[in-house]
Amino acid sequence: MVKVLSRSDADILEDVHRELQWDTRIRGAGIGVEVDRGIVTLTGTVGSYAERDAAEEAAHRVRGVQDVANDMAVKLAGVRGCAGTDDSDTQRHIDTDIAAELREVLSEDPMLATEHIESTVSHGSVRLTGQVKSWEQQVEAAFDVRRIPGVCEVTNNIIVRAAPLSQDEVRSAIRKALEHQAGITATSIDVVVDNDGTVTLMGSVQSFEERRVVIDATQKVPGVSSVDDRLRIESQG
Repeated sequence: MVKVLSRSDADILEDVHRELQWDTRIRGAGIGVEVDRGIVTLTGTVGSYAERDAAEEAAHRVRGVQDVANDMAVKLAGVRGCAGTDDSDTQRHIDTDIAAELREVLSEDPMLATEHIESTVSHGSVRLTGQVKSWEQQVEAAFDVRRIPGVCEVTNNIIVRAAPLSQDEVRSAIRKALEHQAGITATSIDVVVDNDGTVTLMGSVQSFEERRVVIDATQKVPGVSSVDDRLRIESQG
């Protein structure tokens, strides 16, 4: 049996364009949008990896969108050497500038200022290592670095080392966070916590946005090192 879509592609297309214009992180002029049976394809060129990620998030916020094909290219204005094709002296200076700005950015972020994070920069690619106390801090560090001009890619090898909590404590904190942040009672969501802090989420939610809120609330709970998302989206017709 063919499932009838709750929203037309035209409506979704209009709302995606609206989200792209609304999000202040996106310039949007070089972004193309196509919608086919609820699947959004983003094309064109943007000026940073952070802008590309923001456009993807904007598309996912639109009701009826569950899948996004992100085919946008990134052209870093005034930056050379991301593919390692420039002369070594030029690239060395670019990498040194990136490393210096990276340290400044991480030091000024109140969420990360006291954390132990190290980096290696090579041809515009950054590898992050070290330890933080929560998964949210791990994600925040990579987000900060992606916004630095000249950064082509980020490999996040930061380890989450939180103070040990019992599984019952973590499970209870997650349920309270979901109720407070998302107004979700989590009656349809099962939470399983492993000894290493890995949380597995199972059950059903009503939309991609609700799933995003559930995962976001979970990753902010102290003691959570990673999240295994097994949630199903069961849209209301």
